[in-house]
Amino acid sequence: MHLRRRKGQSKLRRASVMVQSLIFGSTVGLGVAALAVDTGLMFSAKQELQNAADAAALAAASQLGVSTDPAGAAAQEAAIYAAKNKVAGGGSGLDIQTGIIFGHAVLDGEKYDFRPSEAPYDSVQITLKRDATASDGPVSLLFAKTFGMDGASLHASATAMVVPRDIAVVIDCSGSMNDDSELRHYKEFQSESGGTRPGVQINLKECWQLLESPSPSWGQMTNWGNDIILGSYAPVGDPGLWKIQKNSSCTEDAVATELAARGYSSTEVNCLKSGSGDNSYYRNRVRVILGLADWKSGKTGGKYPSGGNGDNYVQDSELTNKVAFPYPTGTSSATWNDYVDYVSGSSEMTSTDANFRYRFGIKTFVNFLLENRGAHSQTPNLAQVPEQPLQSVKDAVQAMIDVIIDLETQDHVSLEVFAQYGSHAHDLTVPPSPEQLAAELLEIPATLNGYQAGHITSVTNIGAGFEKARIELSSERARTSAAKVVMLLTDGKPNVNSSDVYVGDNNPQAISWAEDRAQSLTDMGATIYTIGVGGDVNADLCQDLAGDPDRYFFADNTPDPEHGGQPMYVTQLQQIFQTLGGKRPVRLIR
Repeated sequence: MHLRRRKGQSKLRRASVMVQSLIFGSTVGLGVAALAVDTGLMFSAKQELQNAADAAALAAASQLGVSTDPAGAAAQEAAIYAAKNKVAGGGSGLDIQTGIIFGHAVLDGEKYDFRPSEAPYDSVQITLKRDATASDGPVSLLFAKTFGMDGASLHASATAMVVPRDIAVVIDCSGSMNDDSELRHYKEFQSESGGTRPGVQINLKECWQLLESPSPSWGQMTNWGNDIILGSYAPVGDPGLWKIQKNSSCTEDAVATELAARGYSSTEVNCLKSGSGDNSYYRNRVRVILGLADWKSGKTGGKYPSGGNGDNYVQDSELTNKVAFPYPTGTSSATWNDYVDYVSGSSEMTSTDANFRYRFGIKTFVNFLLENRGAHSQTPNLAQVPEQPLQSVKDAVQAMIDVIIDLETQDHVSLEVFAQYGSHAHDLTVPPSPEQLAAELLEIPATLNGYQAGHITSVTNIGAGFEKARIELSSERARTSAAKVVMLLTDGKPNVNSSDVYVGDNNPQAISWAEDRAQSLTDMGATIYTIGVGGDVNADLCQDLAGDPDRYFFADNTPDPEHGGQPMYVTQLQQIFQTLGGKRPVRLIR
């Protein structure tokens, strides 16, 4: 009996130890589990806080490209994004006074170093907290209070910078970049892309006034006549245009008056007004009426009673040049006969309004220069007139450069132009010292100001412009640390293929060549912005070349009543390029 009792007591003790071990083990297990849960919560909250700091820093850095109160805008964006990103279900504390530090990022080898409080401010450091100083306090833990803890105090910092850019500005200098100054667009016109487009308020008068100083006149072409007002102008009845129709009598009252004032007899006046000899001598008759040449008719009682055969026809041998053609430059110098042929024949001007045919005067002569003599080798004076939309493009590039200089962005810029061929007009800006960067950048708009529509040729090779940009952005002047950006300004109507051969409007070869070169830029990591400008923009292709609708900008060509009815793009382009001047990419550097 005694032995059995001892054995029973032993079993009871073993059972008690097992229960105690189970209780102790369960307690330790629960503690370990609680610690694991809270550690996981802390890790998750820390990652959320870091994500919030990253987002706030990137958002703040994106505002350093604005020209008015960038620090205030950056702080506001940082607060917004800190609030948007929740941490363990609560907010992420941002102290505006201590949690935002502006500074300057300096390239050191392959990475950027952040220098706090050093100008120019192109970077920002954001620190977010979840501790006792934050409105939501420390991050709550499930089991921390069991061990005497109120929660976890967490901090996270991120530094972001606006990335310097290597920018290739690619400008369409084809002949169509003066279309909105020409009579072809003074009212509804036929689009080169199909259909009709509304007219624009052309500035042909301003082009004439700035062609020379003072405003030039030629022979009897001295009177501008009626102003060209969109929606109300008509060439018929314009006193600044004389209708001298071939094989038809001239009925302009002013013609007889002017010829008589210049000393021609009534007989000579009647001969000059008549078109009876126009099959052979039309050009001569027009030139005499316009005061560009004198007629030695040989008629008794005439202005020149000797020198001619006395018949009724203005023969070549009887003609004396009086006014030299004003711009006889280039390999194929123009003559007044070329102008007469232009006005009396078919042209883009007459395709819009047939009433311009046979009407001679300052309007149609300046239009002749813009349409047929636009190259710099032919009429260099056109580089100084406000050809539209090219003048607005020049102003826009100037506005962008001014913003880049004002913001001290460390951006470098090249200039590429194109017509039938691409031309590299200015290297990526690589100044000998940072202090000289502004002066180097200002050479870009200065160089562009020397160009004119149809500067070298009149047709359009967008692909060649892109290719020049690709070459420059891949050159030794390009920086590996800089973002690559291309800004294309064009009406988006390529008509030249990859062999620089004109193939016609809307030709698939020309379009595919432009798209191919755009893709080559995208493949090298470049961002393309396209800006469609002018009264006849192919918006679909411009957007396609950008690759993203958000990177396509359209400058509106509707009349702007605040600027004399000129197209809206006159001011919009500057606004767009001011935006692009500060639209810099951002990246985290810490």
